[in-house]
Amino acid sequence: MNLYIATFHTHYSALSTCRAFHNAGQDVEMAPVPRVLSADCGTCLRFFGETVRTELLHRDFDRVVIELQNGNYQTVVTNDAP
Repeated sequence: MNLYIATFHTHYSALSTCRAFHNAGQDVEMAPVPRVLSADCGTCLRFFGETVRTELLHRDFDRVVIELQNGNYQTVVTNDAP
């Protein structure tokens, strides 16, 4: 299972996505964003899974990364919407 971190442009979009994950039965936790990933709203979501359930992400998300075993991050989903 992979550890994913989703970053957001606003705290509201992080909170909305957290609620959507909870309502779908997905374990998720809100946490401070690792500084190397973003400085936008400062809040991220951390969750485990085999894949990213993109349909649960708020439209204002920034990106989703996977945390690699060596402590680095790899982007797996980006939001190209304006």
